[in-house]
Amino acid sequence: LANALICMADTHHLEATALVAEIARRASEGELLQNERSRKLDMDETTYFQMIADKTGALISCSCELGAIASRGSARDRSALREYGLHAGIAFQIRDDLFDYTADQSIIGKSKGRDLKERNLTLPIIHALNRATRSEVRSVLSRIRRGLNRKELREINLFVADYGGLDYAQEKINFHSGRAIQALAHFQESEAKTSLIRFIEYNRNRNK
Repeated sequence: LANALICMADTHHLEATALVAEIARRASEGELLQNERSRKLDMDETTYFQMIADKTGALISCSCELGAIASRGSARDRSALREYGLHAGIAFQIRDDLFDYTADQSIIGKSKGRDLKERNLTLPIIHALNRATRSEVRSVLSRIRRGLNRKELREINLFVADYGGLDYAQEKINFHSGRAIQALAHFQESEAKTSLIRFIEYNRNRNK
């Protein structure tokens, strides 16, 4: 992000530089929020969505809006691409978080349970914990605090699946994917618009 700010400063485009600076601030706040909640293991769904909106959502949103700025797009163009990028980023991050429970390491290079081992509570387990009994919640959080072995990791994965955490996360991917595509309705049909829609559809069901 610091390098991005330096590059933007070299363009002497104050509006674009200010946009990237704002994203740097939001991303930093999102990272600090995640670190704080990871220590306490008290991530809730509202905070989770705030965090990923400030990190992945804001980063992709900024990238899309910079495209409108660079091409001298209208205020409406900028708003539409900003909205598209925000929801595309949120959907992308939820999909990535799902891999913690469904990953094939040989395909994506990410092993199952990495987030849990790092005490990062993401949407699938947040939803499962919201539906579980108090005793189940205490047991699961106690295991995560203590550190998970393979057997416990498998058990927590089953816990998340049984309480609908995986299906719920996919529902949210579908919702934000739809919001992203809706944001593009402002633009006329074009190869660029088709590419942006295809990216959303790819992310909706990607396995890597």
